[in-house]
Amino acid sequence: MDVDSKSDYHDSMNTHGSPFSVFTRKALLSLLVAALAIPLAALDVAEDELRRVEGADIQFVNFEGPVESPQSLAQITGIGEYLAEHGTYFGRYRLIRAVDPSVSVGLDADILYILPEARVNHINNLRAILAGYVVTRYGYTSATASLIARLTTIYNAVNRQDIGFFEDRYKPVVLRNLSAERVGISVLYSDWAGNTELVLPLRSDRDIVDPFALADERVIEDLRARQDMGIEDRRQLVDLMDEVIIRDAEEISEEQQRIAGELQDLEQRERELLEQEERLQAEREDLVDLPEEERAEREAELTEQEADLAEQREALDADREEVAVEQEALEELDRELAEREERAQAVRDGVAEDQQQMMADEEVTIAAVPDEDALVDEPRTVIGLQVHDERDDRSRSRIVRIDAGTGEIIETADVDRILSRSLVPFGPENEFVLLRESSDGNVRLSLVESDTLSEVRVSGDQIFPGTVLVFAGDHVYAVARIDGAYRLARYDRGLERVSHSDVTVVPAAIPLIDGDRIIVQTGMESFVIVETDTLAQPGNSD
Repeated sequence: MDVDSKSDYHDSMNTHGSPFSVFTRKALLSLLVAALAIPLAALDVAEDELRRVEGADIQFVNFEGPVESPQSLAQITGIGEYLAEHGTYFGRYRLIRAVDPSVSVGLDADILYILPEARVNHINNLRAILAGYVVTRYGYTSATASLIARLTTIYNAVNRQDIGFFEDRYKPVVLRNLSAERVGISVLYSDWAGNTELVLPLRSDRDIVDPFALADERVIEDLRARQDMGIEDRRQLVDLMDEVIIRDAEEISEEQQRIAGELQDLEQRERELLEQEERLQAEREDLVDLPEEERAEREAELTEQEADLAEQREALDADREEVAVEQEALEELDRELAEREERAQAVRDGVAEDQQQMMADEEVTIAAVPDEDALVDEPRTVIGLQVHDERDDRSRSRIVRIDAGTGEIIETADVDRILSRSLVPFGPENEFVLLRESSDGNVRLSLVESDTLSEVRVSGDQIFPGTVLVFAGDHVYAVARIDGAYRLARYDRGLERVSHSDVTVVPAAIPLIDGDRIIVQTGMESFVIVETDTLAQPGNSD
């Protein structure tokens, strides 16, 4: 995929150490006091927002055509490394650090602007740029940086152009650098250049990426809507949240010990002051026994000592009040830590529940298609899909024949890299039409015989990887790349294209068959009706 790079860029990666920094006593004290004004509720998502995106599955539409100047992953990542050092990349990208330590309420952010001259057209390349920046700027490992990059793009996609979302969560310094029209990222690569403000949330009290902001409910719901339910990304996100929780707990423990030591010092100073005050009181009572001249001189000395003790008492009261404020701030941080632990546990529990559900669903999927020829023989077998590769948010499977009694794999077909998640019989011979990734990375329709488990036909068209196959009679519908754009296409049993729509469609949308017509989505808020046979709009047929 085409991205921006510069051939003479050879700067080595500059790692800035651990993402966690050790605070000085004064710095941590100011953070503890400021933390009282930071409501955790500001990170919560309103219920109506959750309902609006429930079940969402962000599918980025990337450029799938030939690449004029392919770049290596190292060159692509180097763009992010360069941005970390210079803040701009040759008029194509700009990075603004919107950080204001004087404001305690809200999140700071790094904002990546994709400028009009940028040529990035694949989400994986954009994520590589972001990961390179995160590694260089914050010292995360490559694996963690890749996770942050994936979650950040989803975070910005589900909150695209929702300026109110960002106004509720970020500091004014961030909002001054955002616009309602460009905030976030579109799912369409053609909308990125000059129209993207990618927000990377930062902890306001520490120079690290905030994983709890990235664990936004919209993001979690989007991950759960994927084929693999985002299990691995969510598990890694929990690990990242746990790292922050452990560091927070360590700092709170250190502060608790420090404050405990200060309280002991205050008690000791209190005892010493009381002893001195009692001594001075006794000496003043003894003044009546002294001669008048000596009594006047001694009285002046006592008055001076009492004034000094009064200043010490005032200083002690001020220090005691300061420690009380520190204790209150520490208690608030402890409550916030407990809430973070609950949020991390909720994500962890969700991962465990969904993993169990996926295992149960996989058993159902494997047993879904009976092998009719084996029904009269023993053992009875079934044909199913076995996942053999999970990467790039896609699960790739191969066809296997399984002993229904023991679960043993009897036969493994050569047909692999299947993107479909189920086997649907097609035609009288119980053949299957599948989405299959070829060795060149393109996706095509594949026709597989149920008896031999062999591939007998492949479509000539490139198919959108996330398309949902829709079967109707002797034909199957899929979104294909035709004349440089995504269109709905109709294929016969030989996988020959019979017709295709003139209108371009949103590739991840599901066409709805309504009698002799199909409703297709052509934009984020627009639908068009086409005829089922010609796929032309009514009245436009030849």
